Amino acid sequence: MYIKGYKTFLKGLKTLENNLTLQVGQTYHIDEPIEFEHRGFHYCKRLEDTLHYFKNYETDIDICEVTGFGTVLERDHEYYGYYDIYVASDLKIERLLTKQEILIMYRNLILNSVCSEQRIARFLTYYPNLTEEDYQFMNPQNKKFKLRYY
Repeated sequence: MYIKGYKTFLKGLKTLENNLTLQVGQTYHIDEPIEFEHRGFHYCKRLEDTLHYFKNYETDIDICEVTGFGTVLERDHEYYGYYDIYVASDLKIERLLTKQEILIMYRNLILNSVCSEQRIARFLTYYPNLTEEDYQFMNPQNKKFKLRYY
């Protein structure tokens, strides 16, 4: 089973869990049994959900498109709605997204109303280092979407 999603890293593609540095285009494997919050490669179906794990960090981050495979477990977590998280025994880092690509992705979601307001609100709340200019570029129509300030 191959499941695409997103994984957020500390700057330089460093993992939060054990400070490993991963590389785009590479595939990684863990031999041990995978377990949520302990072992395996964790990632999410939706980009904004990965940010939940980085909400207390005031640093630049890297976000990659990834593909999990091998043994893959899925869990729904609850917070202001729900989000899906996966843990996989194997993970391929497909590509690193630029900040501009991410802003365009969410601007399109806002302008086309193709997702819930909760998704936009989570992104705006948790994505670090958004500027007022970034916020205006995304053009949120609903004024209850607030920009996170540190």
